[in-house]
Amino acid sequence: GDDNTCASSVPRVSNRLCAFKTRTPSFFQESVGFRAVTLQYLRLGSCSDTTQQWADFSSALEINQSLKCLDLTASEFPDEGVKLLCSTLRHPVCFLLKFVGLWGCSITPFSCQDLASALISKQSPEALDLGQDILGPSGVVVLLEALTQKNGPLKTFGLKIDTSTMEIWKLLKDVKESNPQVTAECNKARTARSSGCDSLS
Repeated sequence: GDDNTCASSVPRVSNRLCAFKTRTPSFFQESVGFRAVTLQYLRLGSCSDTTQQWADFSSALEINQSLKCLDLTASEFPDEGVKLLCSTLRHPVCFLLKFVGLWGCSITPFSCQDLASALISKQSPEALDLGQDILGPSGVVVLLEALTQKNGPLKTFGLKIDTSTMEIWKLLKDVKESNPQVTAECNKARTARSSGCDSLS
């Protein structure tokens, strides 16, 4: 069947859009008429495309000022694509965004500095899921160091820790003490994505 069926069949008055194994993340602008829809829930699973198309996608997110949940589970992000998305997450129009799911998105340690800057932004989401992303000890340290800062609305942060070190466990303790409103879901064996979008339904 057509991979875009879920998206193309959504009526223009819908506030939800769901599509999986979609070849490009930008198709939903054309299929649904992004400017015309008060979109609140967007799930695009297993997207894989070029940096330019992720740039177009990020620009489209800035157009929509009603989005509350963005789930990109199992999509493949180049490092530059993550940088573009993080820049969008810091944009003032994204202040309504509550949940961002990047579970299993092949995010690398090189992108963790950009993610850290988004985490501490006043426009950051309330929940960010990075489960199943191989961030490495250095990437985890960068993110946890960012979480020790108190600015930003983040409340739930999910990640998978493959290699535990004394520095990481100390930072987890520091996060709990300095930023108590943040719950860091760090499980070495974590294999299930967050239910963030579903819980906002």
